[in-house]
Amino acid sequence: HKMPVYIKFSKSMELLGDFDDSVFAESRERTVMKINGYYAKLCHPKWFCEEVNCVDDTEKLTVIKFRGDLAYRHQEYQKALSEYSSCLLLVPKSNLAMRRDLQESQARCLCNLNRHKEAFAISQELRNGVTNTDHLTAVLNLESSIYE
Repeated sequence: HKMPVYIKFSKSMELLGDFDDSVFAESRERTVMKINGYYAKLCHPKWFCEEVNCVDDTEKLTVIKFRGDLAYRHQEYQKALSEYSSCLLLVPKSNLAMRRDLQESQARCLCNLNRHKEAFAISQELRNGVTNTDHLTAVLNLESSIYE
């Protein structure tokens, strides 16, 4: 028969370290600021298919990427590959996320065009640049598609 154990802590005893008193203090007064001048851009469906006057490089990249995505969805893989490739040429080397996304899209187009060796070469390039488990999972998923 086991007896329950009760532990009494005095105010001076610490359990798992110190707590800063400021954690339990009253929260400070917060002010709400009104932001003027933001207007969301309203776009009609397939706005990116038309001639678009791009204000900045990011918008230009988005337009080209969306065109590639739409072509891929319509199973126009050569057209999609062309859009992704031209977009990749404009993406700064520092924008790793966009570069990965475009390269994966290129590889998927190449698979659908039965150009598996080229798709595999891109997947190997992506695998060499893996920095975390999410990237590795995406690459392994891509490679699985290539081998199907």
